[in-house]
Amino acid sequence: MELSNGNRVYSAESELLIACAQRNLNGRLRERIARLMSGDPDWDYVLRVAARNAVLPMVAATLLGDFSNLLPDVARQRLDDSRREILQRNIFMTGRLLEIVGLLEDNDVPTLPFKGPLLALQAYGDIGLRHYVDLDILVAPSNLRRAVGLLREISYAPLHPELVPGPLGIVLGNRKDVYLRRDDGLVNVELHWKLSGSHFDIGIRTDSLWSRLESIEIAGQSLRTLGFEDLLIYLCLHGSRHGWEKLSWICDVNELIRTRAKIDWAAIFSRAEEVGCEKTLLFGLHLVRRYFGPGGAHCDPAPPETESVFSAFGDQIHQQLFGRNVNLMLKGDRYHYHLSLKPGRWDRMKLHFEFITSTVRSILNRGR
Repeated sequence: MELSNGNRVYSAESELLIACAQRNLNGRLRERIARLMSGDPDWDYVLRVAARNAVLPMVAATLLGDFSNLLPDVARQRLDDSRREILQRNIFMTGRLLEIVGLLEDNDVPTLPFKGPLLALQAYGDIGLRHYVDLDILVAPSNLRRAVGLLREISYAPLHPELVPGPLGIVLGNRKDVYLRRDDGLVNVELHWKLSGSHFDIGIRTDSLWSRLESIEIAGQSLRTLGFEDLLIYLCLHGSRHGWEKLSWICDVNELIRTRAKIDWAAIFSRAEEVGCEKTLLFGLHLVRRYFGPGGAHCDPAPPETESVFSAFGDQIHQQLFGRNVNLMLKGDRYHYHLSLKPGRWDRMKLHFEFITSTVRSILNRGR
């Protein structure tokens, strides 16, 4: 079954997923969801693609909350089981985050955790509505080696020990984090010293972030995290860098925006322009409008020629999100897509270099 949405055509199942993947349902959305459910959708597709796009908690909350009587028994049970499993996992991971932050702070290593349970509370107001698989923590580059040592003491080991900086604490290369895993394999930690790699960089100085933080209280403990403007820009950068491979990343931007009654868009775009991420921000907002309407994103779209480019890449991303099989953007297409988001010559040169070196590396590896 196909339904028209403006000048685009979505399957009934993808339309249902989009409608369910948002918190504030108005009367029109509720009617649409009920109508789509009455059309006998392919529930195996709905649940499989919801899981692939990491929106299963939101979809489950919507369908089990107000539309449970319209669900087939098998779908209802699968949704309920998945929701419970994700909630239990999130509670467990939140406990580990508090444990790690407490350890580092007690040893004079200031931390800035972000995404994970903090974003769940910032954007969704509920720790169970966002699916995440690892914990992201930012520390100053000078504290990175010490932080890794402290985590080793509680059974976390770097997956690539050679990337941990040497005794002088100097971090080289274009990486942004060290990935650690607990000995039992249950917890993964991304310990960041900057927010992005050098080939798709965000020009926010790490030390400047600490003057614009927000506080989130979890289990009676107050944690510092990224402020609204920095977080919004970062989420658009993160999604764009990875080709917006999950609908949940678009949901994060949408729900974060909707938490603010008033947004100073001029100030946000000014900061995005300063750090070279204006097009990246515009594209993230373009995708929010595409799937969820203007909502809180009441800001001017990009110029028509840029919107045309965004629309073309948006069509490719739509196929990634809702295709019955995983069909990620080809490397060459992703390169051109990334290139279209880079405003400056130096940024484009870095991207050219990264594409060429990674291509040569792939060819050499195939020849071994």
